[in-house]
Amino acid sequence: MPSRAINYRVKSLIPQFIRSAALPRHPTDLRPKRVAMISHSIYTNDNRVRRYAESLAARGDHVDVFAICQSGDTRSEQTINDVDVFHVQHRGAKRAGSKLAYLWPLLRFFLLTSIRLTRRHLQQPYDVVHVHNIPDFLVFAAWYPKLTGVPVILDIHDIVPEFFASKFQTASTGIARKLLLWMERASGAFADRVIIANDLWLDKYARRTGLNGRCTVFINHVDTKLFRCIPRTQRNGQQIVIHAGQTTGTVDLVAGNDVYVGAAPVSVSTSDSKPPPVAVLIETDTGAAPTRPTRPRWR
Repeated sequence: MPSRAINYRVKSLIPQFIRSAALPRHPTDLRPKRVAMISHSIYTNDNRVRRYAESLAARGDHVDVFAICQSGDTRSEQTINDVDVFHVQHRGAKRAGSKLAYLWPLLRFFLLTSIRLTRRHLQQPYDVVHVHNIPDFLVFAAWYPKLTGVPVILDIHDIVPEFFASKFQTASTGIARKLLLWMERASGAFADRVIIANDLWLDKYARRTGLNGRCTVFINHVDTKLFRCIPRTQRNGQQIVIHAGQTTGTVDLVAGNDVYVGAAPVSVSTSDSKPPPVAVLIETDTGAAPTRPTRPRWR
């Protein structure tokens, strides 16, 4: 009799267990997260970094951003839309064509950020560190949080070997490219997760680093606070393509901007009745929020 009672009790619990297992499980740790972001860019101009940070802050997380500022007159610490921004160094003057002049500010930013990030992590530990390239080696600034078990995310804004070759007009072979490829692999291996800015780079990056299972594409979406849908005033059927971002010569080919520039005329080539398409290029620096469009043109 006791065994029958036990068996009956167990059988009556099985349907309840199945129903509870089928229900969605809610996360148990609902406390706000402490997130550190690192980017060698001007925070107010870098729309991708800013939208990450402000989205996290809007849901209640605490976000610290280690970035650069436009000039030495800017305060070393600012709070912008509930995001704490630490200006590690000022941007300084650009010296186009000098590889050493381009590298030195990156190395200095890496060292200073590593010190400040470690100090902040010792005071109040972070839950995650999100590092934005360029450069790839910036991810190693999170060495101490990584040692303490904090996950590190590497966000690929540009694939550095191609970016370097385009910027300095160098050959696609040689010791510089080999070093950049090695650093790309080492940086990706150090990170727990890699985010890539578009699908064009996913296969190439995953193949070169061997990180097929740890790469995720997260493209730049339209910010509805800046762009909104309005009725068209032109009724001639003309196609208009708007590109808001950096447009600096050959670097655009690395980012794939030539795809839509070349594809739009093809889309209307079958109909002679439609006027040629127009591209409105909103040129900005380092991904800044759009200011005003240039004159419509095809490059």
